[in-house]
Amino acid sequence: RLEVFGGLEVVRPCPAATWPQGLSPERWRLPDLTFTEEQRWIGSQLSSVESAESDWHMAGPGFRLDLAPRAHGQIGAFPEQAENWEWLRSACTRRPRAVRVLNLFAHTGGSTLACAASGNARVAHVDSAKSAVSRARQNALASGLGDVPIRWLCEDCVTFVRRAARRGEA
Repeated sequence: RLEVFGGLEVVRPCPAATWPQGLSPERWRLPDLTFTEEQRWIGSQLSSVESAESDWHMAGPGFRLDLAPRAHGQIGAFPEQAENWEWLRSACTRRPRAVRVLNLFAHTGGSTLACAASGNARVAHVDSAKSAVSRARQNALASGLGDVPIRWLCEDCVTFVRRAARRGEA
């Protein structure tokens, strides 16, 4: 798939995309970054987005997600969730009282931050990957949401839910 994130064109494999390419072959030849079949990143912008000073990010409704080329072709965001993030922020904003949100398998925080940015949500962010939770916290800080009360939990989601159920938490 050919995608654009923060002004960079990125080509990543998408096994589910079985239809013919809609763009000309020339359009696919010069992306800024490509994740290859050999499981590595290449491209003219690779060194700039891997640097500590990189400002490659994706904007969401009231937040931002910092991006970087990661293993397995990941970049730190699921852009197909952008409409959901809009809906989540709007749904939280419309409620007359603060809502409690449990975000399981929360990755780098898109849904967590959309809810937190509403100013009307108490969010628990749960993911089993320490690196994902750490990245989500960094995204909150970069978004100016560092003081918003978010519970950052690095735990297996099924274990967390079972424990919460035993405690009677709804």
